[in-house]
Amino acid sequence: MQKYLIGSVIIAIIAVTFALQNSVTVPITLWFWKSEGSLAIIIMLSLLLGVILGIMFSWVGNRKKRKMDKDRQQDDMVME
Repeated sequence: MQKYLIGSVIIAIIAVTFALQNSVTVPITLWFWKSEGSLAIIIMLSLLLGVILGIMFSWVGNRKKRKMDKDRQQDDMVME
């Protein structure tokens, strides 16, 4: 329990330091859409989006693999 608390405090300190050092406002342009935002927030949101997409693609890949394994087991049972 205490290890998790210490780890959480260290991560929070690193996150606050990162946000303070990257607080400059930067423009964001995506095709016809333009906006401005804090560099730290943009980086964190991009990281979060990447993690979410990675989890989704991994989940889909694992689901297909489980289905293939299940089909293979059924084929093995039929052949026996």
